[in-house]
Amino acid sequence: EQRDERRPTYDILMDWLVFRDPPDHTRLRKLVSRAFTPRAVESWRSRANQVVDQTLRELADKSSVDLITDFAYPIPAVVIAEIMGVPPNDRDTFKEWSDSVMVLVFGARGLEDRRLKAQHGLMELASYLGDLVEFHRTHSGENIIGDLIAAQEGDDRLSDQEIVANLVLFLFGGHETTTNLIGNGVNALLRNPEQLEKYRQNPDGLTKPMVEEVLRYDGPSKMEVRTISEDLSMRGQTLRRGDMAYLVQHAANRDPGQFHNPDLFDIEREPNHHIGFGFGIHFCLGAALARLEGSIALERLLTCYPQ
Repeated sequence: EQRDERRPTYDILMDWLVFRDPPDHTRLRKLVSRAFTPRAVESWRSRANQVVDQTLRELADKSSVDLITDFAYPIPAVVIAEIMGVPPNDRDTFKEWSDSVMVLVFGARGLEDRRLKAQHGLMELASYLGDLVEFHRTHSGENIIGDLIAAQEGDDRLSDQEIVANLVLFLFGGHETTTNLIGNGVNALLRNPEQLEKYRQNPDGLTKPMVEEVLRYDGPSKMEVRTISEDLSMRGQTLRRGDMAYLVQHAANRDPGQFHNPDLFDIEREPNHHIGFGFGIHFCLGAALARLEGSIALERLLTCYPQ
């Protein structure tokens, strides 16, 4: 009975691109990536600038500020809602639904009431997004939903269910991780004042490498958990189908075999071939957007509040 109750939630999550293997993954990624072309990401820059500037103006009116609640959290939430074509009046509810997705993905820690509330929130979000997809089928606009509807590979297109499921993924991946990127970046700079001072001397030249070093040194994604789909041997270890594999990117990004003095936060680090966004066929599709938002948010914040 409990399994039946959770089935709709499971179906949505299992349609996420990140949980699919080839050939399904190959097909989905080809279609979904049409919404994340370099041209599309660059078109979001001006709006991201406006969102960050508006958020900073609102901070100026506060007697005290919580960096995460008042700055790092709302920026990606508003940006992702806008590029999805979510009407302004719905965005507060949209943020609440985003929290529901995070609870389901990261676990409700045995709190059944919390899980049920989050599950209800996810189903409300899916219903809302389904209506939004239907609306954009007849009202064209420049947003991710319109791009996903138009995406075509030969005669193949995304189903409404696939579009809705991956919009939920974009909301989850495009919100929580970028919030943590901004927060972790400020934390790293405050704990390394010599790097903060170095950045202040050359923000134009150091914003991009600074963001890359944050992604390596204290990136928002620390570990991925996967289930082995077939028996295999790797470096002398036998992994059986059904075993759990823990892929710890954070450890890889501190590997002394790959990085000189890996525990040092160095915003001028070269080379910096981190795996903060993963690698291979599951490399984060939203990496360019996260870099864009993180760069704008950190640069503007540190310019307005240099101390």
